[in-house]
Amino acid sequence: VYGDEHRLVAMTLSTLAGVLRGRGDVEAAEAMYLDALAMKRRVLGDEHASTSTTLGNLGGLLLSKGELDAAEQVADTLAAEYGNTADAAQAKLALARLYMDKNRDQDAADVLQELLDSDADIALKHLGRTRLARILLYQGHAQEAVDLLEGQESEAFGAIWSELLGDAYRELGRNEEAAEAYQNVMVNPMAQATVDPRLVQWKLLDLPTADTAES
Repeated sequence: VYGDEHRLVAMTLSTLAGVLRGRGDVEAAEAMYLDALAMKRRVLGDEHASTSTTLGNLGGLLLSKGELDAAEQVADTLAAEYGNTADAAQAKLALARLYMDKNRDQDAADVLQELLDSDADIALKHLGRTRLARILLYQGHAQEAVDLLEGQESEAFGAIWSELLGDAYRELGRNEEAAEAYQNVMVNPMAQATVDPRLVQWKLLDLPTADTAES
């Protein structure tokens, strides 16, 4: 009815690719995503949101297969052609997670910093900031984590950031500031939903006091 080159055909191909992926037929899904992407580029154009979404889905599939080089190429294309879209930001978040799985923490930090430097959605940038702070602490760069989080405000991420700041201050020996950060977690109404308050309480109790620090 619509012919081979029609936007509804392209949309259907993309939907079917998702179905195939859900069924575990990743090879067929990849082939169909590629067909859908090629048709969307021809019919809808490179700048259409649906084109970037299919490209992002293809990148996610490649990541799930562990094909890091191919996924990096997709992420680079998303960054170059759709740099400020949610698809590009989510690709960077997924790529950073895979880098960490491969013990490539600096690559993960670099791609998250790229996300923070972009004009992506603020919620996705907050998530990227959180993950980057954790990587910096993992790397032993406590002061960089402090610089990343100090002065940042977010209702949804506030408790998480306070805990991470407490961890960073503790590593730097700034125990009074660590205690204040942990206490901020305890009074944050979002804490129950975003962190483990009992663990934060133990971190607070485990901080050296002035007396123990002197001895």
